[in-house]
Amino acid sequence: MTSPTTARQQIADAMTEAQLQTSVTQLAKALGWRVFHVTWSPGTTPGWPDLVLIHPTKQRVVFRELKATRGRLSAAQLLWLRDLTAAGQDADVWRPADLMAGTIRTELS
Repeated sequence: MTSPTTARQQIADAMTEAQLQTSVTQLAKALGWRVFHVTWSPGTTPGWPDLVLIHPTKQRVVFRELKATRGRLSAAQLLWLRDLTAAGQDADVWRPADLMAGTIRTELS
């Protein structure tokens, strides 16, 4: 019999970045966040985070790069996250394990 932890890990490992984005977007909207995602990026500066989430009532803005379990951050993505954080912004990376563990829900609640 597979333990719940192992089952969650298997689901997280199989989740694509697109599936993660869909799940995060649905969750964020259900919790009252506005979600911005660039769907077509030719000509834009490389590395900008996948999602910008804004909650007007909580007066919060969150920048998140989404990566599959084995996905790697590019140098440009690391630079944007570093600079946003240095400027006092909430910028980080979310992976499927964060969704499965409830970390993303907690951060957005």
